[in-house]
Amino acid sequence: MIGFKDNWKQFIDQGKQCLKELKDKKTRKKQIPNILTASRLLSPFFLIPTALSGNLLLTGIFTGMFALTDTFDGYFARKLDASSEFGRKLDPITDKVFAGSLLIPLIFSNPLILINILGEIIISISGVKAQLSGKEPHTVYLGKIKTTALYTTIALGYLTLSFNPNSYLFNFLISTTALLQGASFMKYHSIQSTKEVHEETSNINKVEEQQEIMETEEKEKILDPKKIEDWHVFKDELLKTKEERPTNEIAKQMKKNRTDK
Repeated sequence: MIGFKDNWKQFIDQGKQCLKELKDKKTRKKQIPNILTASRLLSPFFLIPTALSGNLLLTGIFTGMFALTDTFDGYFARKLDASSEFGRKLDPITDKVFAGSLLIPLIFSNPLILINILGEIIISISGVKAQLSGKEPHTVYLGKIKTTALYTTIALGYLTLSFNPNSYLFNFLISTTALLQGASFMKYHSIQSTKEVHEETSNINKVEEQQEIMETEEKEKILDPKKIEDWHVFKDELLKTKEERPTNEIAKQMKKNRTDK
């Protein structure tokens, strides 16, 4: 399995390749999905200032625009047959940046939201590390519920900025989302651990199979009919030599006796 450093280098190289294709008119169209995905990395520069300034209408507009990029990047990737490994790895990173851009301004209305921010950071680091280590993070149903709860919490959080900053419902959603984040992380970790054990077992089985193949080949070499036939010929020649040896000795002795006479 490719290590973290190798995968990180591969990710950077893929990004550089995308930039090269973006400069080329022939391949530029193929980069539309990646451009839409990468645009969410800019969300903090739009969402955080407008939310902190109290311009919730503009914050809502920017939120809608960035949310649409999450829909259209997949659409154009399928439409243009432009799916890429770089885009697949970049997508979850930009999603977390987008969610973080919406969460950070809510800290000033309710510091408890830091729990959800911390939860997303932990899950994000775990997912990115798994991807860049050559592993395949799995999407689980519990994770989808967590994401829904998170964005519901964010939406209610912005509503409370105008109405009731100390809303009990908002606090309840923060706590519920935190529990779902913890459960999702444990689920991801459990799946990944199980997968690692499976891969290790699979590798051991492959080594054992290879050893069996090598042993079988060695046995086949030993039991090669041609080699067995050659051995029989060699054995017959050896026996023939032994049988002839006494005769030669007798002949020599007879010749010596004649000389003595």
